[in-house]
Order: sequence, then C-alpha cells, then structure tokens
Amino acid sequence: KTGITEDVTIPMVNYQLVKIPNRLLTKTLSIAVFVSNFHHARGGLRVAPRLVHYNSYETSFKHRNFRDILLLGMIFMMGIYHFFLWIRMKDEISIVLFGVFCFIITVRVLSTNNFIERIFQNSFVHETRMALEYGTIVLGTSVFMEFIYNLFPRFFYRRIFYFFHACNAGLILFTVISPANIFSQYVDLFF
Repeated sequence: KTGITEDVTIPMVNYQLVKIPNRLLTKTLSIAVFVSNFHHARGGLRVAPRLVHYNSYETSFKHRNFRDILLLGMIFMMGIYHFFLWIRMKDEISIVLFGVFCFIITVRVLSTNNFIERIFQNSFVHETRMALEYGTIVLGTSVFMEFIYNLFPRFFYRRIFYFFHACNAGLILFTVISPANIFSQYVDLFF
C-alpha cells in the first residue's frame, strides 16, 4: 500500500498485469503509477511499465512462473535426496552440505521471486523477505565454499575459509539486527 509517510505505507514488491478495456484504447489514456519508498535504499520501479498485448504477455508470465516453480521443486527435491543420502553415509559431510545449499537456494528463490509477498502483505513479511534475500547470498556462499573445501581439502588453505566465514557471519548478523532500509544501502557488501 502506498502512502505519504512510513507509518501508513505497507512495503511490498508488486508485479501487476492490468488489462485495459478496448473501449479506452481509442482515446487518450493517462497511466498513473503510485510508488512510495521508505523501506529499501533502492526501492521504486524496478522496470519501466510496458504496454503489451495482454494475452501473449499473460501466457508468457504463466510460463515463467511454471518454470520457476518447477526448478524450485527440483532443487528442493535434490536437497531432500542429499539429506537421505547423508543418513546412510554419515561420514560424508559434503553430502549434507550440498543438501543444505539446495535448501538455501530454495529459500532464496522463494524470497527473490516474491512468492512470499503474494500470499502475505504486511511490513513484517517484507522485512523478513528482504533479510532472507540478502542473508541467503552470504550464507549460501559460506555453505558452498565449505562444500568445495570438503571435496578438495588439499587444494585450499583452511584459514582463507575461516576469514570468509567470519566476514559472512558479520554480514548475516548485520542483516538480522538492522532494518531493510539500512542493510539495503550496503548491497555492494553482499556481492
């Protein structure tokens, strides 16, 4: 919900497909987009509004959502498979690390594709989604680095991994304790 102050604004990312009736297309048409941004450093319109043929774009939108959900399900199932595999082979820590990495990617896709905000729309959900979006970047990096180290321990110095894990832990802590409008200002640290 847009508003003129932070108190009345409900933060959300909203992708909308609006059908304009044919009777309005013969006249001059003014399109107004209301945007308020109090909750993210780089908020606002992410892409410019487009005027496209409704049916073709709706079909494309549905195909893209289907593809995203299919890939998400596949990654999630790979994570479950690796956890069950790890139960049978407890001495292989790289198996469980890959399973954890798959779950982190699942959470990241859920937070970046706004599946969560399509169901729930309030400030807490937005803050949580933003924290998940930024936190899964660094957590996924740490888990994947640990996975690679467990596969090839002789090729890497362990101290380098400790340094990156400490930096990533600091970024995750920063994400958890600060609101989205603060940690989103430092997005370059996360990449």
